[in-house]
Amino acid sequence: MTDRTKAPLIHDFVFLPSLNPQRHTLDNGIDCLLLPNAHLAMVQMIVQIKAGAFYQEKLGVATACLKMLREGTTSLSSVDIAEQLDYIGSYLICNAGKDYVSLHIYFPPKATRQVMCLLADLLKNPTFPQQQLDIYKQNLKNELAVEFEKTSYKARCCFMETIFDQHPYGRILHIDDIDHIHRSDLEAFFQQYYHAKNIKIFAAGQIDNSFVENVEEYFGDIVGKTNAEPTLITHIPQAEKKYFEKQDAVQSSIFIGQRSITKQDPDWPVFSLASLVLGGYFGSRLMKNIREDKGLAYHIYANLHTFVHAGMFYVAADVNKSQVQESVGQIYHEMEVLQTALMSKEELTLVKNYLYGSLMKCFDGVFAQLDLLLETEKHNLPLAFWANYVECIKTMTADDLLAGAARMLDMDNMTEIIVG
Repeated sequence: MTDRTKAPLIHDFVFLPSLNPQRHTLDNGIDCLLLPNAHLAMVQMIVQIKAGAFYQEKLGVATACLKMLREGTTSLSSVDIAEQLDYIGSYLICNAGKDYVSLHIYFPPKATRQVMCLLADLLKNPTFPQQQLDIYKQNLKNELAVEFEKTSYKARCCFMETIFDQHPYGRILHIDDIDHIHRSDLEAFFQQYYHAKNIKIFAAGQIDNSFVENVEEYFGDIVGKTNAEPTLITHIPQAEKKYFEKQDAVQSSIFIGQRSITKQDPDWPVFSLASLVLGGYFGSRLMKNIREDKGLAYHIYANLHTFVHAGMFYVAADVNKSQVQESVGQIYHEMEVLQTALMSKEELTLVKNYLYGSLMKCFDGVFAQLDLLLETEKHNLPLAFWANYVECIKTMTADDLLAGAARMLDMDNMTEIIVG
């Protein structure tokens, strides 16, 4: 019988499971990456398209183009599409990002051909009906009106506009921009970016040998084109401090940070661990100091967020309006300590173990692995990236972390946004 008076033994972290997808390339160049699991009575299929906001000339067009795919094709109305999805027991999600957009669909294996037929129709024959576009635009205005009332949303938008400036990542959609989205914009964007060279297909679950044949049948005739990559703006604007007063706000939202690196940078492992130590988990230094010790915020966190062409590091918190300056001072204090004081062996071990556990969760089942595979491909990383990352973390010392924090945090060039 288990002795409940004794804590379980702590074992050293050994290794991560490997990402080892089956890779097939269709005749038109579309890559298809599969993670089969015969025991899972479900399939998740993802169509990833290199057509995110980074490529749009007019704000809001990339997301609107994606969302409107399910609103009608040359043979199906939006009602027909919804009824088909419901009939076959599937669930479709449209995700729009800065670099890529994607269609995620979950369905029973017996509906594979029906799902592929429907998805192919959405990707080949959308009509972008004006009535549905008008409804979409009005709903989007209502959503943004609500979002911009939130101090945290406004602070995040202002932060990105400031650190990225004229870079595509810094162009934020505002309510006034929505009226400038026209059906012709969606048609032009679709024709330019929704083609074979910009598409990858991912799938996991109960996949048999006929799956690739079905993909070839339904997606193999999508034509490939060549797009010139937008000119990257490498200029990094100077740091700014901005304060926006909101009379009826109970709290103030704080964003402090700067432009940062991508996952392809050799410094990413040490930067990610430093960010985790500072504010990446519930027992982080910011949480202990600002929430637990001083009670200045209910939630505060640090994040190292990476897009394909750039990244950003920031600390975010919502605090009482009368305690903004004290909170900001403590945030900078914890950043300085991270750069100047050597971490204890106990804290370093704790944070590493937390990170190992989080990574293991990302490999728990083929659906979780599929999400990680999507991230790996999106950033053009080798399949061994995550295993190499773990090995790098294992050998990382307190001295390495100290030096990494000094490179990551440019204390004299932090952008500071306060709304409230």
